[in-house]
Amino acid sequence: CSFTGAARGPGRGHARDRGAIRLDIDAGGGAPTEYQGHAVGQVLDALGDRESPLIRAAATRGLVYPVVRESRADPAAIADRLVRAANDEDPGVRIGALRALSTYPEIPQGAKLVSLLDDVHSNVQVQAAQTLGSVAGPEVTEALSRVVESEKGSWGRRHAAFLALARQDTAAFGR
Repeated sequence: CSFTGAARGPGRGHARDRGAIRLDIDAGGGAPTEYQGHAVGQVLDALGDRESPLIRAAATRGLVYPVVRESRADPAAIADRLVRAANDEDPGVRIGALRALSTYPEIPQGAKLVSLLDDVHSNVQVQAAQTLGSVAGPEVTEALSRVVESEKGSWGRRHAAFLALARQDTAAFGR
């Protein structure tokens, strides 16, 4: 793993050196190592960076399910951190967290993402609908149905909700 741009403090990356944000994690077929677990820990630290939304957004890309699984980290705990990141003040971080969550087979706190269907940024709304297609539960199905039936919001949001509803609940899709 290499994560350039997340380090802070004396002798490390400076807050103005944000052009070099890069994340490389190998989740290849090799056996999980202590190094991979440490790398996920560093990415989680970067997710908590309060100075740079670019660093937080880049960190979300390193927390996709295959990487977490290979590192032997607890997927439920990482998914919980991503759910919290989905409520970040920056829309790029919210979108990144939602994309990462969409790679998880289960999202235990997924119902907490429903409010993002009404985010002020349309790209967040669309990604929220896409991600919610993987989340089971009547609250999620009802919210996706509401978006599909609504004339408010963008066509992209309604389209994403329509497809998510089809993946999530075929009976509700046929109504």
